[in-house]
Amino acid sequence: MSLALCWAIKTGDWLSSHRLLKVKKHGRQQASVFRYGFDYLRSIFTDLDLKSDDFLYSLQFLSCT
Repeated sequence: MSLALCWAIKTGDWLSSHRLLKVKKHGRQQASVFRYGFDYLRSIFTDLDLKSDDFLYSLQFLSCT
């Protein structure tokens, strides 16, 4: 469980460095870094056969190799 949490946070952090999250009028981001990464990983897992390259890249990103 903690591995999945770290994976989602690191992925969300990486994604937010490439595409900035919107800041709403009250000063908070549209989504948390965890949620951003979790949604991205969930989209990969639901279409794993179509996004196998993204899955392999996210595994390499997690292992930092």
